[in-house]
Amino acid sequence: MTVREGGGLSLSPTISSATHAAVRRLPQLRSRIMLGVVGLSAALWLLLAFGMVVNARLATRAEVSASFAIAERFAEARIASIGPAGTLEAYRRLVGELGEMRHVSAALSHPLAGPDDAAAAAGDDEEEAPGWFAALIEIEPIDSLFTLTLDDGSTATLTLAANDADEIAEVWQDFSFILPVTILYGAILSLLSMLLVNLVFARLRRIEHALDRLREGALDTRLEDADFAEFGQVTGGFNDLASHLSEEKRLNRNLARRLLDAHEAERRALANDLHDELGPHLFSLRSAVAMLKRKAARADGGDGLETPLHMLDEEVATLQSATRRLLAGLRPMSVGGVPLRDTVEGAVDSFRRSSPATQFVCRTETADATFGEVVDLTVYRFVQESILNALKHGKARQVDVAIALRPGDASCDAVLEATVANDGTMPIASNREGYGLIGIAERVEALGGFATAPAVAGGRTICRIAIPVRAGGTSGAKGARP
Repeated sequence: MTVREGGGLSLSPTISSATHAAVRRLPQLRSRIMLGVVGLSAALWLLLAFGMVVNARLATRAEVSASFAIAERFAEARIASIGPAGTLEAYRRLVGELGEMRHVSAALSHPLAGPDDAAAAAGDDEEEAPGWFAALIEIEPIDSLFTLTLDDGSTATLTLAANDADEIAEVWQDFSFILPVTILYGAILSLLSMLLVNLVFARLRRIEHALDRLREGALDTRLEDADFAEFGQVTGGFNDLASHLSEEKRLNRNLARRLLDAHEAERRALANDLHDELGPHLFSLRSAVAMLKRKAARADGGDGLETPLHMLDEEVATLQSATRRLLAGLRPMSVGGVPLRDTVEGAVDSFRRSSPATQFVCRTETADATFGEVVDLTVYRFVQESILNALKHGKARQVDVAIALRPGDASCDAVLEATVANDGTMPIASNREGYGLIGIAERVEALGGFATAPAVAGGRTICRIAIPVRAGGTSGAKGARP
């Protein structure tokens, strides 16, 4: 059982700090999901880039190879048409024609040939691709050599080679447009995914907050309608659970209240039996002893009986005192029959008489009301035990007792609050069943209230209980004092 201030006794054990630390050490699912989304987007982008590079490499090889084959056949046909006695000028025109073709370059090697006797592949002035990209796309070298016989008897060499620079430049233009677009698409997709994840986890945080309130005892906590259909069953289950716990708590409190009433009724019946049965016999016994003492004093030789009769009289008196204390412990006769104010002030007066060195202040704001035997007796026991602890364990020199009736809420008309403060050290709560502060806290919980454990505030040790009651209570017998 956990006692907490201002909110009743908790229904479940408080999560330990070790459990909280263990939870904090666990990786967060939200972070993992976000990292997973970003990682998946990056992996898909890399896969797309790899696929585009592979496809571009294959396409470049196919197109350049086809263009080279066409240029090679064209060169063979033109060389055959020129014949074995061709002029250098005719072959220069052939190099120029080959230079007009895509993806090939041609060069003429002859002692009389100059720099102009070479032609690169025709292009569309595309932007040159970066070296790293060209290295990914470029194909294996393809070339062909033609030996030419000129009309003057000399020989020349025509070199025909595949040139993929223009095709790589064209592919780079596609890459430089498509890849940024895919990056932007992946970023937008990741952002939308994160927003959806945040919405889901915001709902989970609301559920977590509601569970914390439920754990603290706020059984009126309910979850609003779910934002997503998948949360509908969770929301409905939580609300049903809270309603069930609230009803179970109400039934348990009613049962505890009935058990408390039965317990007090049994104590009352036992006190009445002791008072009605044992009291008269003790009185008669003491009267008989007094009569024997008088007769022994008048009779001859009474000296031998005087001492044992006196001892017997003292034992009977002691037994009567013990019986009265037992009756007061079982049930103070004034509780329930007089206003709570008078009962509490009577208890404080008894301590004032037994501890004259301690200053007692008692303030009550309940007028002439009584709140039923069980409630009044609980408050009486609380005041009695708190003062006893303050004197016995705290060595207090000033004790303040306050009984007040506070406004209630939707669940009760009013709250009866009892506070005992003293200037001593922290009292040691007694574990005596029915009398100690722990037993009183259990009684208060059974009555639907809450109790705070002794705590130091402002140099004073303070104990407090609060019990929901009917506003005004019931009128008690005015003027009666314990």
